[in-house]
Amino acid sequence: MTNLMIDHHLRTPPKEEDPKEVRAVARSRTLTLLRRLDGERKGHVVQFLYESGLITKDRTSVNLAGANLEGAYLTSAILSGAKGVSAEELDQQADVLKGATMPNRQKYEDWLKDREPRRENGKDE
Repeated sequence: MTNLMIDHHLRTPPKEEDPKEVRAVARSRTLTLLRRLDGERKGHVVQFLYESGLITKDRTSVNLAGANLEGAYLTSAILSGAKGVSAEELDQQADVLKGATMPNRQKYEDWLKDREPRRENGKDE
């Protein structure tokens, strides 16, 4: 990953002429790694991606769509400024987050249940 970040400028915004393979390789390596790790280590990977500037509010250099974050322990992850997702997007990714521990220390399923009354009242955070 370091090679991709430094030698292939993975941390810079993509340009039209940039080869798409660099980002595809970074995504593939990340998704493969996440499938092999326990929840705590998955959290460390997400934190690394954020701190390295690969997943930020303004830019996503490594697309985590479809990543296996089941059981990911994100309570110690400091992701302020990371790109958030809507409740609808979270619903679509429910299988990906199944068993994950959210930053507020709730399991994803419990966090989602807590949101239901607010969503039924027409309020979606």
